Order: sequence, then C-alpha cells, then structure tokens
Amino acid sequence: MKNKLLILVLIFSFLLLPSCSTNPPDENEVNKENPAISSEELDDSLIFSEAGEYGSAELPETVLGDLIITATDVKLQNYTVLGNLILSEEVEAGEVQLKNVSVAGELILENNGETKLVLDGCLINNLQALKTNTHVSAINESVIHRATLTANIEVETDKQSRFSDVTIAQNADVKLTGTFADITITHAMAKAQIAGTVERLALEADATVNLQPNTTVKNLTIKAGGEITGDAVIEQALVMAFGAKMSMMPKKIEFISDETILIKGEIISAAKLYHKDQTKTNPDTQTEKTPVKITPSKPKEMKVTPLKDGTVKVDEVLKRKLEVNPLDAIIIIDSSDKSVASVSLLGRELRVTGHKAGTAVITVTFKKQGYKNETISFKVTVEKPVTPPPPPPPPTTQITPVVEKLENTPLFGSTTIRITLQGTSNPEKYKVSVGQTQFVLRNGKFEYAAVSGTDLADLSVEQIKAQTVITAK
Repeated sequence: MKNKLLILVLIFSFLLLPSCSTNPPDENEVNKENPAISSEELDDSLIFSEAGEYGSAELPETVLGDLIITATDVKLQNYTVLGNLILSEEVEAGEVQLKNVSVAGELILENNGETKLVLDGCLINNLQALKTNTHVSAINESVIHRATLTANIEVETDKQSRFSDVTIAQNADVKLTGTFADITITHAMAKAQIAGTVERLALEADATVNLQPNTTVKNLTIKAGGEITGDAVIEQALVMAFGAKMSMMPKKIEFISDETILIKGEIISAAKLYHKDQTKTNPDTQTEKTPVKITPSKPKEMKVTPLKDGTVKVDEVLKRKLEVNPLDAIIIIDSSDKSVASVSLLGRELRVTGHKAGTAVITVTFKKQGYKNETISFKVTVEKPVTPPPPPPPPTTQITPVVEKLENTPLFGSTTIRITLQGTSNPEKYKVSVGQTQFVLRNGKFEYAAVSGTDLADLSVEQIKAQTVITAK
C-alpha cells in the first residue's frame, strides 16, 4: 500500500516540474496480435478502440496525456497515465480490466450498458462515475483516493483495497461493499446500501441509507433529516439536525444543542438522554439528581446572493453560480415544471436544462444547523429551438482519394496508410474512413497506423481506395 502512495507522489512531482523531457510510450512493446492503437500526437494521448490486451507484463509504460477506451473487453496492464483515463460512451456491456494501472488525473466512467470494471492493484487519484449500471471491483491493494458517484453504481473492495473518500452527489442508487474511509451523501434523493467497514459516514441531505448486517460505522454525522435503516453497529453518532430516523441505537450518541432524532420509534434528544442518566437512583443517598435544561441558541442569519431571471433554448443549459455564506450549507433545488426545465447541481453551479417552450420557476433552499433557512427563486423562460439553415450543397468538383502504404512506419511491425484528397484545398471539411476505421487528419493528409498482419494492413492500395468513404462534416 505504501509503495502505491509513493508512486502517486512521484507522478504529481513530475507534473509540477517547470520543464521536463519525457518519451511517449514505446509502441514497439505492443503485441503484433493486438488490435490497432491510435496515437494522438498533439497531447500524447492513446485511444484503444478494439477488444484485446495492451501493455507489457514486465515493462511499465507512461502516457503523458489521456488514455481513452472506446471498446469493451479491454485489458490494460502496467500503465501510468498522467492525464485522465476515460471509458467512453462507446463502451457497452462487458468487462474492462485495469491491472497495475496508476492514474494521476481522473478515471472517468462515461460508459453505457452494464459494464464491469476491475481495478487490480491500481492507484487512482479520482474516480468520476457519470453513467448508470457500472460495477466497480477493487482488488489486490487497489487504492482510490476520491470517488464522486452521480449515477447508479455498485462498488466493492476486497480486504486489501480501499476507497478513501466517496461522495454520492446526485439522486443515485448506490451499493457500496468493502472498506471505506469516508462516505458523504449530499443529495436528498440519493439511496445508499452499505456493507462492510466505514470509518466516517456523513448524511448531509435527506437521503436514505440502508446498513447491511455485520456492517460497522465508527463515526456517523447527521447534518440533515433522512432515514438510516438496517442492522449495523454504529460506534458513535453526532446529531446536528432535526427529523432524522434510525432503526438502530448507536453505542454513543451526542447532540449539538436541542436536536431530536427518532430511533426505533422513540424520540431521542440530549435533554432526554441526560434525564435518563441523571435520574438513576443514587446507591448512597437514594435520591434523584435534577436534570439540566438545555436552552437552544438563537439561529444565525445566512447570506445568500439572489439570482436573476434567465432565458434558455430547448436542449441547452443555463448556468448560475450560487453564492452562500456559510459555504458548507446544504442546497436543495427544485423546478416548478420539470417538463419545461429541469435543474441539477454540480458543486456550487446550478444548471437549468430547457426541454420545451414555456416558463418554470427554479427554487433553491439553503439549510445549515444553527442558521435560519433561506430560499431564493428565479424564473426561466425556455424558447423554441431555432430551425438550423439547410446544409450547404455538395461540392461540384469530384474528390478522389490517393492512397499510400508505408511499411514498418512509424514503427517496425506497423503499416501507415496515408490518404490524400484530390479536388479540395480544405481537407479539414471532410471525414475519411475505410470500413469501420476512422482516419485522422495530420498535415493535410488522413492517416492511420495499423499493426502489420491485420485485415486493414493486408489490403492493397487499390482495395483501400475502393473501400474509402469520404463524407463532408
């Protein structure tokens, strides 16, 4: 575990250097049996677009930019990614395996379908789960420092792996199984099922949490109403808000002032617990001590900046920045007509999406224990979409491809196919593909580097020309 943390420190130190000279990944290590790999030279990124195994079992490789996976059933091993590692929308149902992979940026899950992601001995700085139906399994001392879950997802760890900081930030249905340092729930509509060991669990919105049997929560903080069900061991709980419900009694419970909580159908408060403790019979005097009355403090004023009315077109997003003091206030958002405009929250940025022409009122409520609740609202008008102009007429001159094949270029064991468009001085206005393979425009010519021996590399120049498809953007 310490070795993995040292790797991450070295990666960040590398990024902070004012200047450095590094070589891109050695593509000579790619197995000739693997599918084609597209290398983006502008930002030293890699795209893996076909199923297969990538990376050497002995020699680690470094990607200076992003590493993008666009296919299912991909296995990567021994990669260090200094940018982001992205599972794109093209990844459908199936499995993606990362073994001994370190990501200094973010591991972003944009995949569709029921995808299983296996992290085997990995070190991940930040995981962002954006799409639903993903199952993440962390094994063999994998460490994920931060994870933000905004969609339905299942996460599990073995006993040697752990998630350090998990935030459930949207109305997602999340299942967490294993070892977790911090779990924070910030959305009122979120649902979480938790099994295993949790160092700290914070309920910051009126969410629902189910704690499975044999689960241990060492520290529970309740900052909002909500419901905690199940049969788990809660060693210590701090209640900072009214209206929460629990089906289990913590071993130790504390209150900030005069909050109450419903536990097993009984209303519990600091005064009631004190009264129970102090009215026990004194064995020496056989007298009862007088309970102490707790006087609630006067709530403070919350400072919120109002928002102006706005206009947005259908399928576009209107953004508003929320300014509130205190900064850690809980934010609850709502739209008066979700069919006209829906609203979401990303950090302190409010996002209103237009769906059809009409008007909706967006309401934002701010809550924090010890402060008066504040509510602001503003009107959003959704306009009808503007009909786009007709597409430009097709070119009058005929555009024909000129094909070149360069063996063992750029590397031994690979073939570069280069296509030049005759009949146009603006090749950037077109897209070129051969079969299912999309070519990349570089220096006025469309190129693709294929591994020698593959179907595309074995085609003749005449066959490639016959299968070339040219389309206007």
